[in-house]
Amino acid sequence: MSPAFAHDKRGGEDDSWIYAYDARKIGSELPAKRLGPCDFRRTAKVRYGGIKLWMPANPAKGTRRVTREEVALHNTQNDCWIIISGKVYDITEWAPHHPGGAGIARMYAGKEATAEFGDYHSTEAVAHMANFCVGALVEN
Repeated sequence: MSPAFAHDKRGGEDDSWIYAYDARKIGSELPAKRLGPCDFRRTAKVRYGGIKLWMPANPAKGTRRVTREEVALHNTQNDCWIIISGKVYDITEWAPHHPGGAGIARMYAGKEATAEFGDYHSTEAVAHMANFCVGALVEN
């Protein structure tokens, strides 16, 4: 198991640190408690240290109403939509820039990812996701 998912090896209840480093380069050890140039812990002042999260050239407007059936059609590497907290996000372009790696982001393509997203992301990550919001999920 990757240490990024070893809940028993992380200290404290705040999992937002997972968003602050590139898990593709984790190796066999967890990062040091001090998160380095980018620290998203709620108790710490956000420090970017020159690191800027990737943004789409044209951020999504988030105005569409989308059904689960439509989301399920967007389930590939080149067309990747996910559902988080009743909203639909097109993370196709974001996935290669995801700090945890594209595979983790794409794992939920065409599916609900609310619980998984909430387990590993900070409020800053939630705010960043607004750039990829297609619209609200509507139930039939």
